[in-house]
Amino acid sequence: MSHSFRLMAASVAAAVAISGAAMAQEIKGLTIGGGSVGADFFILGAALQKVLSEAFPSARIENTSTSGSVENFRLLRRKEIDVGIFTNTAVVDAWDGRNAFANEPPFQEIRSIAGTFHFTYSIITLASTNLKATADFKGKRVGIGPDGRTLKPLYQPWFEASSGLSYDTDIQHVFASYADIYRMLGEGRVDGAVGFTSGFKIPASIQELASGKPLRWVSMDPAKLTAAKVEHITFPVGSLPGQTEPVTAARYGLVAIGATKDMSDGTAYAIAKAVHQNLKKLTDLQPALAQALADPTTLAGDTAPFPFHPGAQRYWTEAGLWKR
Repeated sequence: MSHSFRLMAASVAAAVAISGAAMAQEIKGLTIGGGSVGADFFILGAALQKVLSEAFPSARIENTSTSGSVENFRLLRRKEIDVGIFTNTAVVDAWDGRNAFANEPPFQEIRSIAGTFHFTYSIITLASTNLKATADFKGKRVGIGPDGRTLKPLYQPWFEASSGLSYDTDIQHVFASYADIYRMLGEGRVDGAVGFTSGFKIPASIQELASGKPLRWVSMDPAKLTAAKVEHITFPVGSLPGQTEPVTAARYGLVAIGATKDMSDGTAYAIAKAVHQNLKKLTDLQPALAQALADPTTLAGDTAPFPFHPGAQRYWTEAGLWKR
């Protein structure tokens, strides 16, 4: 190797090192918008607060309670929080200012920093029933959850793809908190309820139901879901309470940690790096992140239509997790 070539290589290496150091700048303070107290988003926000506080001990990091994705977008826009947690499918219309966001300017300033976990969905019923396929729920009472308008875009695609039924007209919708719909299922007041997981984490209300009543998780045909372009996952036996055979469920919506394009590249880079390097600790605090621990590419997963912040994208590229 020539002397001039060695000098040039050393200069390039030094430039990269300086660039990386500048990118991973110190964080002075951040306010995180999580979700309602006790819910998955709030727990994730609290875990992120702890990790960032330890990574940047001189910074003031706060986690605040919010109503979730939609409010977090609005708080980010008003600069009342610096970091917000959201599910991309729950706010997909925000990018174009459509439907629930029709009276607001499009939220095209939102940028993702890291993916964390997907929600998965299927229907659960009591093992004592003869309801074994989603098509069997025609005319039945199904517990949906607390907010019909928000949940319909998440539930309708997989329900209709797997059942051949109309989500709007072929089932009787029952709206209540998740804790209430699972209690109603145990009492026989609904025939089934939407069962969900956060990554690999089972909600406590479903675990409580399963402790007193044998459950059936209704599996769906993966070919039908694939044909409808619905992502899915198959849980092996033993993954879900009451499960006696593999269960295919819809995988819908990547939960992301995000900010706006006004965040500096260095801050976004530093947050992404802290999430990656402390993933095991985050998972201990929020078990839903077990999905990312098992498959770290989740951290740089697609959050379309919301693009990744360039600072975060740079970190995930350097870490070898950016695959598109």
